[in-house]
Amino acid sequence: MSLDYRNTWRYFLLRIKEHPSCAIGIVDFDSRTEKVMHAGFRGKATVEPFDINLAKRLFTKYLGSTESIWDSRFKNQDPNNVFIRFVPETVVVREQSYKADGS
Repeated sequence: MSLDYRNTWRYFLLRIKEHPSCAIGIVDFDSRTEKVMHAGFRGKATVEPFDINLAKRLFTKYLGSTESIWDSRFKNQDPNNVFIRFVPETVVVREQSYKADGS
């Protein structure tokens, strides 16, 4: 069975438009040191029009100014793309490291 990502994205965008309350979780996990940092955000999201100039500024900030070496996913953006704006209402940051031996 294959997953049609276009339908997945359509569903995601519809869900955000109809129910903007959502959560984002970010986990930084290092299996070598067993260190786990978690940041959780709850808030509201909106679907915003795509702005190619903003996208290029963001890509340049994180990928560098040499567009020719960017991964192909970041080149030649589709004007039908959208931005998701997320406004956090609560933020939780936790250190959740563990010992693999169960101690």
